[in-house]
Amino acid sequence: MRRDETVCYACSAPAPVLNPKKGLPQYFSLVVNILLIFMLVMTLGSILMSDYFPSFIRCVSVAGILALVKKTADSMAEYRKD
Repeated sequence: MRRDETVCYACSAPAPVLNPKKGLPQYFSLVVNILLIFMLVMTLGSILMSDYFPSFIRCVSVAGILALVKKTADSMAEYRKD
């Protein structure tokens, strides 16, 4: 098959996409993952150096909320792949 063909001429099966574009759900999932890692570092920093970081309770609560959002974003991104 050539690259510009979208259907197999012999069996009429659709051709697989070689490099599918990332959609908004995949980018949202990536951003949430980065924010979660950042908040976990901030939480660790609030334990070790409490003068320079927000309070431990605030960091843990934001990290918990981001963990819930991450779970939802991952399921949304997985749903869009199908």
